[in-house]
Amino acid sequence: SLLVHWKDYGTNCNSIMKALDTGVPVYTSKDNRLKLGMKDLPEELFFFSDDMSMSEAFDKSKDSDNAKIQETFRSIRNVESTAKVLGELLSREKAQI
Repeated sequence: SLLVHWKDYGTNCNSIMKALDTGVPVYTSKDNRLKLGMKDLPEELFFFSDDMSMSEAFDKSKDSDNAKIQETFRSIRNVESTAKVLGELLSREKAQI
């Protein structure tokens, strides 16, 4: 019901993406979230060590709205990827004109 993520260097991590895509909240620090390039994701998808212990986060995760977490994550990622693809298509079309 909770992914504990403590990789403390600046690279995006697939485990976070997989967890959020299945509706599982992520436990990490606020600083770590920023280092990993997740500042575009809402804080409500995370439980922070700055605010609670791992045990408290685990207990809270049992009552999480996993469908809402999944829906929020997927809607953000879909908007970004759709915008990128549409931008590339429009660029190609302009180049052909």
